[in-house]
Amino acid sequence: MLDVAFETLDGRLLLMERFTEPEPEHDLILHHLKMELPPQKPPRIYSRQRRK
Repeated sequence: MLDVAFETLDGRLLLMERFTEPEPEHDLILHHLKMELPPQKPPRIYSRQRRK
């Protein structure tokens, strides 16, 4: 999992928490373990006041 952050033109912060896509061999392991990666969370936007 990784966090991707972008500052918008109006000074807010766009934060996206993202899971990477598994490689085919990792996907096979997840399948055999009957596991699935959680769904991607929607992006969050913070104003400058909240980040201080």
